[in-house]
Amino acid sequence: MASPRNLAIGGLLGGVACYGLAIGIIPANRYLYQRQGLGVAAACLLIGGYVSAQRAIKEQIAIDRQIAEYEKQQQLIKEATQPVMLAEAKNNAEVSAEMRQQLHTLDAGAAFAHVVYENHPAWAQQQIEAASVKPEPEHVPDESDIDGELPNNLDKLAQAKTVEKNSLAGVELPTAPNLGVRFFDWKRFKKESKLFPHVRAVGATGIGKTCIIDWLLDVFPSEKTQVITVKCRVSQWQGLKVVGVPEDFDAIRSALEDLQSERKRRTQEMAAGVESPMFNVAVDEWRVITKNVKAITDRASKEITSPSARDIMGNMITLAREVNIRMFVMAQGRQVETWGLEGESDLAECFCSIYLGKFAVAEAETIRNRHPSDSQAYRQYQSVRDYLETLGSRAAWISCAEGEFPAIVPDLSGWTRPKKSSIKLPIEAVQPTKTIGEDLPAELLDLARQRLQVNFGLASSDTSITSENTTPPEASEASVEVREVRNDNALGDFDLLPVDERSKALTRLLSLLSHNRLEVIELIPSQPDKALWLGIKTLKMRVTPASQKIFGCGTGGANFQKAQGWYKNLENRFGKIIE
Repeated sequence: MASPRNLAIGGLLGGVACYGLAIGIIPANRYLYQRQGLGVAAACLLIGGYVSAQRAIKEQIAIDRQIAEYEKQQQLIKEATQPVMLAEAKNNAEVSAEMRQQLHTLDAGAAFAHVVYENHPAWAQQQIEAASVKPEPEHVPDESDIDGELPNNLDKLAQAKTVEKNSLAGVELPTAPNLGVRFFDWKRFKKESKLFPHVRAVGATGIGKTCIIDWLLDVFPSEKTQVITVKCRVSQWQGLKVVGVPEDFDAIRSALEDLQSERKRRTQEMAAGVESPMFNVAVDEWRVITKNVKAITDRASKEITSPSARDIMGNMITLAREVNIRMFVMAQGRQVETWGLEGESDLAECFCSIYLGKFAVAEAETIRNRHPSDSQAYRQYQSVRDYLETLGSRAAWISCAEGEFPAIVPDLSGWTRPKKSSIKLPIEAVQPTKTIGEDLPAELLDLARQRLQVNFGLASSDTSITSENTTPPEASEASVEVREVRNDNALGDFDLLPVDERSKALTRLLSLLSHNRLEVIELIPSQPDKALWLGIKTLKMRVTPASQKIFGCGTGGANFQKAQGWYKNLENRFGKIIE
């Protein structure tokens, strides 16, 4: 079918042709009817061409409008989908970077495992075989496992499940009576630990302050734990780093000064936007310590060269909360004077106080007396006071920023801190060979074992091992006990940057190193911060490329400032990276 445009052009041309024939070719005095017919045809063709031209113009206008509308819709679609496409591209880039990082981690772990497998094939094979043995699943008792009638069986099962759920750090928690007053839930110390910055136990001598603080060190989550005291029994502070026994006040002074330096370092990191891990410090026999650890003054300049334990402790209680250092102290009275901190009564407000025995009964009486004697609250607290009095040494009262709560001390008579199991290995599995130029350090075995677990799918274990460097000749065919030497709760070298960030940085670093790689790897188990510093120094990286390639923090913004703080921390600890 012809288009209006073609019809218009044909009509116009036909009309002109007919008109020309009618006027110019046919004589005027002849063929009158033919001339009239051609004139009429010319007029019809011209009119038809005009109408067709108008129709073609309208159709073109409609087409132009459709094209404009389509282009507008395409622009709107582009504007709407562009953020989604950019977000998808960013996500793809992040996934790609994460995959590359995982590949670098696998490469580093595989290289490590290869080194250990070459030097200790027997030990590595034994670890693989041991991991392949699946432990037998624990039997879950049902009704058929208990003799007696079905109702009694169900009661025993329900009771067993309740006991399992109502335990904390290996201790069964007591059930509080319903006296109209809410008793304190000890699980809050673990679930809401941030609400309790410092903890003090107040009670008479022999009431069990040391025992409850020892248990609470396992309840409160932390990455490091230290105990400062002048004496302790064999059953106390097991598995923790204890400083000052027996009455070693020089060691206590050194530990307190280190603690003060750690607080200042964490304060500096906090200003750079770095959050430090939680560090629990327990201090026992504080009054004796304050009497013997006095300030040391230089005779010539009259300046204090070593602050007193009293000054250090006062500053720690006031300033350590924000840098995630939690203090645990024990006292025989409510007032801070019993700690040797006369004139510092406001320091008690920084603590969550656990009153034990008669002190708990006295606190209940104090709260009771705040209510009218004829009120229901008075009678309820009187019932609580009488109940606490029947508990004796297991009576407790928790006073903290969240409120005042009666409590029942769990039975800690049979509690001991869980010990990590030891592993026995053949002698040839722990004596390194010299195929790489020198003896493989024992710490390297520990890290290599962890790498084997990751890369060969071995079972996870927290046990850290080391080898005995000297063995008697008669023990050449026997087996030796590989003892646990690393304690995750013990105080060691303080981390200069968060553990997770440091692990990622070390992974990126190993993928970039071409020489000094083995030296850096050997430092990772014992001195990971120094290993990171040595690697960056080997690559001769300044802070900007280190932030981008090692720390993964880019070259600007808050993340770059965080990386800049880590870079400076490494330089302050180990020396200049770029001379």
